[in-house]
Amino acid sequence: MFKTNLMTLMDLKSFLRFYNSVVKIITEHINYFSSSPERYFSQVVMKNSIYLGVIIAIGLLVLTLLILFVCRRKKVNVPHEVHFNPENSDQMQLNYYRDNLSTSEIGTFYERYIGYLYEKEGYVVRFHGATNGYDDLGRDLIIESKKEVMIVQAKCWAKYKKIHEKHIFQLFGSMEHYKRTHLNETREVRAVFFTTANYSERTKEIAKVLGVEINFKDVDKNYPLIKCNINQKGDRIYHLPFDPYYDKIMIDLSVGKCYVHTVEEAISKGFRRANRIL
Repeated sequence: MFKTNLMTLMDLKSFLRFYNSVVKIITEHINYFSSSPERYFSQVVMKNSIYLGVIIAIGLLVLTLLILFVCRRKKVNVPHEVHFNPENSDQMQLNYYRDNLSTSEIGTFYERYIGYLYEKEGYVVRFHGATNGYDDLGRDLIIESKKEVMIVQAKCWAKYKKIHEKHIFQLFGSMEHYKRTHLNETREVRAVFFTTANYSERTKEIAKVLGVEINFKDVDKNYPLIKCNINQKGDRIYHLPFDPYYDKIMIDLSVGKCYVHTVEEAISKGFRRANRIL
């Protein structure tokens, strides 16, 4: 052990002597260049270009050896080359999105979740709030079947909050506006309210009188977010929640479209990532 340590110490001293001599030479060149660049260029570079090249090469070699020596002394592991994998990147983005929802994104997330539940049952869902923003006329979702049209308002609020009568009046008014602007509609049009909060007693009474269906529904943050769509050309494309056309995609399970949890699952079903350029 003593012999090994002694040899290591001698190697270190030899290396440092060599390193100091090279540094001294390089320092002299730097000082010469700083004092008179033109003279340095004419007398050293032009006449001793090979010599100068050797000095620079040795300097780089010394620097490399020094780095390797320090890494070895400190047992620093040099990482292996990392290959970019679009599939992993998409999944990481999706995981981050799900775990870091902003206040406004939580509201949209809840609307999408309610829409997902109805699409599973075979309804056609238009994500009216997500696609129209503040111009949605109080209609977060428009859900259709052969027999009915539901005008849906969805609010993801804290449980201690209460839905008051004004929210029911707004939804009822939006439903009436829909009826009066769709006079050729022969299906039943009705208003449906979803929330994660509670309804006041007065709200329940008014909803009953006006015929507004009220529901309590918690949000499942682990529901499948990836929409796997088949377009008119037959292209099989998957969409993530932050893709431009996500809320315009309607999933009809009967024609092979579906929701999945992971990018790997989407790819295994033959779907590719959507073009994110509008």
